[in-house]
Amino acid sequence: MKCLETLKKHADKGQLLSVKEVARVFSVTPQYIYTLMKSGRIPGASRISNHNIRFCPGILLEWSKEKLYREGRK
Repeated sequence: MKCLETLKKHADKGQLLSVKEVARVFSVTPQYIYTLMKSGRIPGASRISNHNIRFCPGILLEWSKEKLYREGRK
């Protein structure tokens, strides 16, 4: 899974991700990422300043793995 590999690479480097970068990783729009944030359905977001949000790729990686595992068990 390419998105998991990308998140792991960023996590290993200790790089935080912007909303645009997270959207690119999951092949969705930045607006959808904001929707997920507002509804509490995506973890790992930290507001750096009023208009600057960053995501921890390690948290997103674990969340993605759990989500894939749960969906695979349905």
